[in-house]
Amino acid sequence: MKIFFAFLMMSHSFLVFATNAKKIPKLYQSAVAKGAVYNILHETKYLRLSTLQEKGAQFPWQFVERIKGKKGAAFIIAITENNELILGQQRRIPVQAEVLALPGGLIGDKNSETTICETAKNELQEETGYFVDLDDLEIVNVAPSSEGLTNELHHVIFAKKAATNLQVLTLENAEKHAKLHPILIKLDEIEQKLEEKKKNGIFVDNKIYQALYYLRKFGHM
Repeated sequence: MKIFFAFLMMSHSFLVFATNAKKIPKLYQSAVAKGAVYNILHETKYLRLSTLQEKGAQFPWQFVERIKGKKGAAFIIAITENNELILGQQRRIPVQAEVLALPGGLIGDKNSETTICETAKNELQEETGYFVDLDDLEIVNVAPSSEGLTNELHHVIFAKKAATNLQVLTLENAEKHAKLHPILIKLDEIEQKLEEKKKNGIFVDNKIYQALYYLRKFGHM
């Protein structure tokens, strides 16, 4: 009986592998080659719920993957000529609250050839009306967004020179673009302003505190 049960388990594992072989992300192919089992539980237009059970593990790990923007997301640290950090504030449905964050977005969700720095540059301009030269951008950190929940990586990009204001987005125009309100905060007031935001029930994204670290590191604070 035990032999029969083991045979069924092996057959199931082979079937799962065969069914999903074409969809196994490059990130997990090495683990699968070593005996891990990758499975897709559910898939929508934008997201995929997957599991990976590594060899020897008692249970599979469930996690979320993106269908578009598989390379992760890019966020930009940019300041104005007046030494202000450029931020955005947007209502996020999953947390049912306003979130203050760096301008950014998914990498390659519209064009798979778009690079990380190009994404950061484009998102800054689209969301705030500020422009930076691509040659002035540097990737300063790459880290998981929520390593227990998803394989998505967040890339933080630093603009070495001040951003130029190409257009002033009115509140009406900003609301047409994902209801994002461009916000400029002077660096000598930023820690106080962030505390005020939190007291008012607005989440402050952790990457803003990363931004403060790099602004100090590169001599802007």
